[in-house]
Amino acid sequence: MGEMTHLLSPGPPPVWFEQATRSPARGTSQPSQDDSRPLARPHLPPMELQSRPSVGTLSEQWDRLVDHQPHPSPFLKSWWIDNTASGELVVLCCFSGNLLVGGAAFEVDTHGKGLLRVPRVRFAGQGVLAPDHMDLIADPDFRPAVTKAVARWLWACRAMVDLDGLTPTCALPALLGLNIIERTPCPFMELEPGTDPIAGVPGRLRSTIKRSGKRLAKSGFTTRRVTSDVDGALMRLLELHEQRWEDETAFASGWTRFHDAVAAGHAVGDVVIHELANEEGFVIASELELNAGNTTAFYQAGRLTDRDYRGSGSVLKAEVIRWAQNTGITEFDLLRGDERYKDDWSTGERDIIRARGAATATKSWIASVAADVLKDRIEGIVSLLNKSLGEERTTKLVRGVKQSLR
Repeated sequence: MGEMTHLLSPGPPPVWFEQATRSPARGTSQPSQDDSRPLARPHLPPMELQSRPSVGTLSEQWDRLVDHQPHPSPFLKSWWIDNTASGELVVLCCFSGNLLVGGAAFEVDTHGKGLLRVPRVRFAGQGVLAPDHMDLIADPDFRPAVTKAVARWLWACRAMVDLDGLTPTCALPALLGLNIIERTPCPFMELEPGTDPIAGVPGRLRSTIKRSGKRLAKSGFTTRRVTSDVDGALMRLLELHEQRWEDETAFASGWTRFHDAVAAGHAVGDVVIHELANEEGFVIASELELNAGNTTAFYQAGRLTDRDYRGSGSVLKAEVIRWAQNTGITEFDLLRGDERYKDDWSTGERDIIRARGAATATKSWIASVAADVLKDRIEGIVSLLNKSLGEERTTKLVRGVKQSLR
């Protein structure tokens, strides 16, 4: 990884690490009950941690693990990880023999300016693409060992750690002593087989869906699922999104990474796009969902705002939710945000968190690096002054500056 390889070279494990889950730093998140168990299981075969530049050929094993996590997240899938990082991608893979039993995916870049510029570790795709329900992945039997291995790597990599979109049960913040700086609600709708999922939404919304649905159907508009020409569907989605929101979102700035991830996810059936269109192919609304396990997540949508097409977004979303239920999905995840319209579609909510900070070793290392850089800069300035003013005058000048700072 070039320069980052040196910055992230592993160091010795911290002395306090073994007690971290039992004595979390005050004011930081607590580990889940599962992850507070002893981090050693003698009856399990030994586990090895490997660092890779992508999930790559491990995608099938990796995605199978994702689908069986307590809360499956599409943002942990290989097609998302391998396409959304804006920094250098680091995929940590934990093996027991030849079997992948867990891992985590991060991107590494630098943050800050000048003397304060430091290496930073975030989840793959973090930022404008806003992945949610982030965590490491692990086979249940190996979760304590995987958690310890990933936390040890993060502690030793000597970087600022900034993890957004975390599940509250993730043990990494407590292990690393990170501060919880933000909590954001994630609304969702439970889908029960044999029931009408739209029956529980507010009456005014049901009325909008019914009336607008009849009007749009009379005009020849029906719901279709995109099965080919994904590039065309994504361009239509972008155009509809930009028309609906104009400059209110940063979605377009991450478009290339989003496009590549969605195209890869669609190829394996994890990305679904529905459109409201007429027989001529004229699309007035589009919505994109991401699947993982028994959950589908509403990620992006767009629609025309003309009065003739009012209600099209609600009509399409109702059809998407019914489709999800009919395919065996048990949860429709509205992802992060407390937008008012989400209240109409949700039956509950859970929090995601943002944790940020640096382990003790990282803080001291950052201070050491800053001191070294500052020393080098001062020596460089003194050298220039020696050449222009001479050593004697420069010595007097430096002495005067030191006295004025006392």
